[in-house]
Amino acid sequence: MKDFLIDGLWVLDYNSGICIFEENYRDWSTDLSTDLISSFLTAILSFANEAFIDAIQFIQFANHKIIFEFNEYALFVIAVSNSNISEEQLKATIEKVATKFIKKFHVIFKNGKLKGNIKQFDEFSEELKKIVKKEPLSKKLITTEQIERLQKKREERRMRRREEQKRLL
Repeated sequence: MKDFLIDGLWVLDYNSGICIFEENYRDWSTDLSTDLISSFLTAILSFANEAFIDAIQFIQFANHKIIFEFNEYALFVIAVSNSNISEEQLKATIEKVATKFIKKFHVIFKNGKLKGNIKQFDEFSEELKKIVKKEPLSKKLITTEQIERLQKKREERRMRRREEQKRLL
């Protein structure tokens, strides 16, 4: 598989939208936080699902592309700098990442053992290095309290959305 300029990879819990794993290959510290990225991705996916009843496969920017892969437990997202990489290569990469991640951690998801403990996914870094053939720059760790706060905010947004939909009907 041809190497390409991957900027970051995020794995979001499908139910909560919380980022449970990330690797950054670009310095986002001055640009974006993980919370902002997760919120953006969750919002855009919710919009697409509700407005178009369709799944997003990728988002194309002038100099970057964001590729999505869904499964029953998680959303996998890879951001890449534009290059001469085909859609097939990008899709194959994200599918490989998703398959290996779920194979390694399916019991955690299946048995509901996530419970805010995202450190248990850190060991995936080694497998990811083999796939993308790059060393990450840094990691962002999130506390259980931050996860609970984010889950509460997400639930509040859902409730507001439901109330808004009821008012419109």
